[in-house]
Amino acid sequence: ETFPRGIPTDRLSASDVAELLRTLAGGLPLPEGHSAPALRVASKLLLGSPRALAALAKSSVTTFVTADETVTTSATAGTGSSGSADESVMAEADGGVWTEFVALCLAALSGASGRSSNLASELKPLLELLRGLVSACGGELMDRVWYLLSELIGPAAAAAPTLKVRLLLEEELGQLPWHCVRVQSRDAEFTSALAALQPVLPVVGSLVVGRLDWGPYFEAVSEGTLEGSTLGPLLRSALEAHLSVSGALNSRAHFLIFGEVRGAADAAGEDDTTRAVDTRALRATHDAAWAKLPAISFARALDGGVLLRALLRAKGMSEPTERVLQAVRLLGRLATQLGTVEAAVVAVQESRALLFVALTPAPAAAAAAAAAAAAAAVCAAREGAPLAAAVVARALPETVTKCSVSISGRPAALR
Repeated sequence: ETFPRGIPTDRLSASDVAELLRTLAGGLPLPEGHSAPALRVASKLLLGSPRALAALAKSSVTTFVTADETVTTSATAGTGSSGSADESVMAEADGGVWTEFVALCLAALSGASGRSSNLASELKPLLELLRGLVSACGGELMDRVWYLLSELIGPAAAAAPTLKVRLLLEEELGQLPWHCVRVQSRDAEFTSALAALQPVLPVVGSLVVGRLDWGPYFEAVSEGTLEGSTLGPLLRSALEAHLSVSGALNSRAHFLIFGEVRGAADAAGEDDTTRAVDTRALRATHDAAWAKLPAISFARALDGGVLLRALLRAKGMSEPTERVLQAVRLLGRLATQLGTVEAAVVAVQESRALLFVALTPAPAAAAAAAAAAAAAAVCAAREGAPLAAAVVARALPETVTKCSVSISGRPAALR
C-alpha cells in the first residue's frame, strides 16, 4: 500500500503508468487473499495520473487483451475476429495503459480462481477502480469495460458462484453507464457473450440488456452489416430480462425487440420524454431486422422453458401477465413468419410450459395462446408434414381454449 507514496503520480506519463502496472502484474498472483492491495496500488497510479486518464479518454481504438494474449479492436470487432497483440496498436490507443491494466486484473483474479471466500475481496477494489476510470474518462471507456466483464469478471464469478460475489457485482456494475456501450453494433459475438453472461449473473445481464441502446444494432442487422443469426441470442436474453424484471427494457428497446409499446405498469418509472418513441420508424426497423432471423437461430435460442425459468426467477415480485402475453405474441409472430416446423414447435413448447404453471380464466389470453398453437399447426402443414402438424397441434392441451397463461393475482404459483 505504501509503494506509490514516493512517486509523483501526477507527473507520470501514460507509458510510465503502463510500465508500473506491468511491474505490479509480474508479482502476481500473491498468496491467498493478498492480491487486493496490488489493485489498490493500481488505482492510485491510474486515477492519480492525468496523462494516463487523458490517454484512455482519447483512445480511438477499442482494445481488449484476452486471456490468450490476443487483442480485439474496433476494426475487427465487426467480424468477431482477433489478431496477435500489436504494440503499435496499443501505443496508438493509450500507450498500453489499458493492456497492462487488464493483464494485472487477469493475474489478480486468476489467483482467486475457485476460492469463493476471497474473490469478493479482490473484486471490490477492481470494481471501484473501474467506476473511477469511467467517471474520469467518460462513457467512451464502456466498450472496454464490457469486454472486461464478459471475458474476465464473468468467468471469475462463474468459478465462485456465491451470493456475496453476485450482490457485489450487481451493486457496483449497476452504477455504470451501460447506455454508452457501442460495440454491439460492430461485434458479431456480442449477443452470444451477453446470453452466456445471464445464467452466471442474471441481474447484471438483464441490467445490461435493458440499458443498452439497441437502435444501432437493429439498424446494422437490417442493413446486413451484422448477420441475422445474432438475433437468436438477443431474443433469449431479452425474453429473460423482460419477464424476470418489471420495466427492464426502456421504451425504445422494448419496441425494437417486441414490436409494440410497453405496458402501463412497466412504463410507470419513465418520464414522458423517455417514454415517447417514433413507433413508425421503430416498426420499420423492427420488421426489417427480424426478417433476417434464420429459423435455425430461432429454434436454438429456445428450449421450451426459457419463459418459464424467467418467471420463476422473478418469484412473483410483480404482476407479469402483460409481459407474458407480449413474449408469447412475439414468439408466435416470429414462428409464423419463419414458417418452419422447428420454429413452430419451440414457440408452442414455450407457451405450453406456461400453461402448466398457473391456469386462470382470461379469454383474451387464452385466445393468444390458442392462436400460437394454430399458427404452429398451419406452419407445419405448409411444410408438407401432416404428421408433424398433428404433433404440434397436440402440443397444447385441449384446455388451451378455456385457460390462459395469465397469472394475475396468483404470484404464489410461481414460487
